[in-house]
Amino acid sequence: WEKLCWNIPFNGLAVAMGGITTDKIVQDEDLRAVAKSLMEEVILVGNKDLESHGIPEETRLTDEVMKRMFDLTDTMGPYRPSTMIDLVENKPME
Repeated sequence: WEKLCWNIPFNGLAVAMGGITTDKIVQDEDLRAVAKSLMEEVILVGNKDLESHGIPEETRLTDEVMKRMFDLTDTMGPYRPSTMIDLVENKPME
């Protein structure tokens, strides 16, 4: 689930916006807000899934995961997520 916290918002938005890099997402106030909202939804769904499998609460996803993901992405520069690369190179997307 932690990997999906990054992949869903950043791969998804990079493709939905026509093939932009992650720096464009984090530097644009509106796109950053959408990425945050998507990540919050992944955390919510992920924690429900973990709960349904009896995973202890102390090992579930927290806001710290989201903070870490944004802190990392803020420093990546013009990173090209794999799905965005597939889009701009006209390859089948995973």
